[in-house]
Parts: sequence; C-alpha cells; structure tokens
Amino acid sequence: MASRSPSAKSATGEASVLKRVGVILDLMTEDASSITVTDVEAALQVSPATAYRYLSELCEIGLLHRVSGVYAPGPKVLELEYLIRKFDPILRVTGELMTELSAKTGCHVLLSRLYGQGLVNVFYAKAPALPDIPFIPGRRLPVFRGSQSRAVLPWMDRRKLKRIFEAHPDDPWRNKIGETWEQFAAANSAVKRAGYYISRNELAEETVGIAAPVFDETGEPLGALTLTFRSSDPPWMGEELLIGIVVKNAGLISQRVAAGDLR
Repeated sequence: MASRSPSAKSATGEASVLKRVGVILDLMTEDASSITVTDVEAALQVSPATAYRYLSELCEIGLLHRVSGVYAPGPKVLELEYLIRKFDPILRVTGELMTELSAKTGCHVLLSRLYGQGLVNVFYAKAPALPDIPFIPGRRLPVFRGSQSRAVLPWMDRRKLKRIFEAHPDDPWRNKIGETWEQFAAANSAVKRAGYYISRNELAEETVGIAAPVFDETGEPLGALTLTFRSSDPPWMGEELLIGIVVKNAGLISQRVAAGDLR
C-alpha cells in the first residue's frame, strides 16, 4: 500500500482536530451553557490531560474562557457575532430589503442560515406593533418544528435528511411529520412542491410563521426567509398575499447570491 504524502497526513489530522473542536463547542447549549473537563473527556473519549489541552487551546484563541473551573463561550464568539452583523455579505445586501419588507407587511422578518442539522436566525427586522419573538438571532431553531426548519428540510440531500430522521427517533415533532421514513419523506416532498411552509403556534403561542427556502450559488439550501405575525391579529393583506411575498423575496435573495451580487 502506498504511503500518504506529508500534506495528505497533515490535512487528515487537521480535519480530525477541527471535528473534535466542533464536538466540544456543540456541548454548549441553552440547557448547558458551560462545560467541564469531564464533559469533554466523555464526548471525545480521551484522557483528562487531552481534554484539558483542547480546552486550554480554545481558551487561548478566545473561543472559550475559564471561570470557577468551568468553560463558557469566550470573547472571540462576540467578536465573530459583531463581524457577522456588520459585514456579512448576504446581510449587507439584503438587510434593507428585509427591513422594508417588515414595514410593508407589518410582520417580523427573519433570515435564518442552515448550520449542520439545523438553522440559526441571523437577521431580525422587528415590526414595531408586534411583541418580540423568542427565537432571536443566534438562538438555534428546533430541527423539526417552526416554519424555517420545515421549509428547508425538504431541500436537503436525501441521505443527510434520512440521517437526521434516524438520529431523533424519540422527537415528538419528528413523528408528527411522519413516524416512518416513508411518511416523513412524503410529507417533506409535499412541502417542497408547495415551495413554502406555514407554522401555527409551533415556536410560540399566538404566532404564525410563513417561510420559503433561500439557496446558495450551487442551488443548495442556504436557509430561509420568514414572515411572522400574531394569529389573533393577522396583517390586512391576508396569508395568500404574504405567501407570494415570502416566496418572491426568498427568490430575489437567492438570485443575488447566485449572481455574486453581494458587494
């Protein structure tokens, strides 16, 4: 068997380290916002010394910080958040469009980005007459509920979608979509044909969300554009017009991304 070149070995090692870093960062959630050496040992199946080394190096680059024996998100995360809000090329060219859309419709307007198996809201144009929504930018969205996730799931690679389905056998929201893979796939195909998804009270009481997928330059799903409003006080224009507006503007954002018109 031919040996790998030094560059191939280096690339493989680097990928492995990056994956481990990803596993460590994924340990931090809303329910467990700080982690310990023991948590990292268990997640990576490594020795305490190795777990401590990973955590120390992440602290050095600012992704984590250590306080009272636990590790929490570090200042580099805030710096990256600022850079996204200020300089992200997609937000820079679509922020005004989405703000105007909120003023025109009287709805909250959100842009979410696909990340791993789920989405995170990255932009939020708040309608002045509406109360805040719970899923503000930076807060991860549930995998199987909410208009954003339901609008994007059908466009994922079928093999990836099946892995996501199989990874959450006890999730009641997954089983509402379909208890078997065949039922789940069929329900997602129906959403894909429609081109949008409407959620009612899935993420918050009295809240309706209408979302359509946004695509990158290769035609892969990038995220979703969403309008939300109170079910007890819907906008004057009605859901049918709102659906058309969401689908049209999601398409416009996709076209700008595909054309590289992000400057």
